[in-house]
Amino acid sequence: MLKRSSKIWHHIAISLLITMLILFCIMLATSGKRESKVKSVVNILKSEPIQFLVCRKVTSTVAMEKEEQSTVWGNRNGLLLAEVTVFYGFDLSKLTEKSVKIKEDKTIVYLGEPSILTLSVDTGSMRFFTKMSGLQYFKDRVEGNSLEKEMLKEFSMAAKRYFVDRNLLPEREEMIRDLQRQLRLMSLNIELR
Repeated sequence: MLKRSSKIWHHIAISLLITMLILFCIMLATSGKRESKVKSVVNILKSEPIQFLVCRKVTSTVAMEKEEQSTVWGNRNGLLLAEVTVFYGFDLSKLTEKSVKIKEDKTIVYLGEPSILTLSVDTGSMRFFTKMSGLQYFKDRVEGNSLEKEMLKEFSMAAKRYFVDRNLLPEREEMIRDLQRQLRLMSLNIELR
């Protein structure tokens, strides 16, 4: 009787061990699929056609003004105009596997905030206007029109502020809706946030 009950317990232990091994294999297979799905989603979103969809090209004539007043040298005012093109959107090269979450049947991607990715100035369209009074005129002539040089150095930052301050860049939600629509057309069921 004792041998028989130990055999039963031995069979139960083996059955439990086999069941646990099967469950472990299923968990490994499922996690492998999840990891490969996450990698696939990241690779798809980093592809060139998708990167094209997450950027908007915005062109505008940017005006930068600078005014300085000095009781010793006099006044100097400058106006710099140029046509500037920015590409604004999500930098998908920063996406990592941590940016992708899989919940049940949903794949959720956290894109972050859009930003100005590139900025180019059409140098042929640049126009510079100055107005100087007092000794400032002579000082700038001797120094080689330093106001224009100063403004050229600061122009890129001023242009970025120009686009943001005048709401020339698209809303994040609008960009996500458009991208979501494009992904659906490509039969990709990915939720963007």
